[in-house]
Amino acid sequence: MFVADIGGAVVGFARVKLGRPPGDAMYRPRVFAYVEEVVVSSDHRRLGVGRALMHALEGWARERKVDQIELTVWEFNEEARKFYESLGYATSYRRMFRT
Repeated sequence: MFVADIGGAVVGFARVKLGRPPGDAMYRPRVFAYVEEVVVSSDHRRLGVGRALMHALEGWARERKVDQIELTVWEFNEEARKFYESLGYATSYRRMFRT
């Protein structure tokens, strides 16, 4: 977990974990970092807090020699999608459903 604080007050955090795909032949062996959550308080958004958190966790991932950093973002969350895209993240697949 990475925590952003300003003047001793927590203004954001990011959770990341290491993962490996199942050990069957369908998946290539690799290590990835999965960003579980990034949260920045509403009054501290667009001030570089989220970017700093992401850079910190990316450094952590590089130190562990991960092959890829992955995350999930809801399709309707355009602000988050644009944020991740500005950091160089791209969509690798789309999960679809029908009710």
